[in-house]
Amino acid sequence: KQNQAIQLQNSFHNVYRVAQSYVVSIRTKKTEMIFHPYAFGEAHDERLSSLGSGFIIDERGFVVTNYHVIQNAEIIEIIMPDGKIYPARYVGSHERADIALLK
Repeated sequence: KQNQAIQLQNSFHNVYRVAQSYVVSIRTKKTEMIFHPYAFGEAHDERLSSLGSGFIIDERGFVVTNYHVIQNAEIIEIIMPDGKIYPARYVGSHERADIALLK
């Protein structure tokens, strides 16, 4: 059993080694109205950022991520494994399947 566990661990390591350069971070920004919890009717707009992940599926720059990661985003950025940041545009999605395509 220990030998099988070591083989499985090595398999995961091999997958990681191959896939690591295709995994990216997705940063989104959007503006939401925030209501003051103690002052009825007082609200202000606030810029919110969030992070998710995705992976490059094509050398032309197509990236797959989860729909909930980019839902209602005003700005979408791709952060590459080397730290470079690129603006992304929404290409399409399937909300019920929670999948989205960016470029």
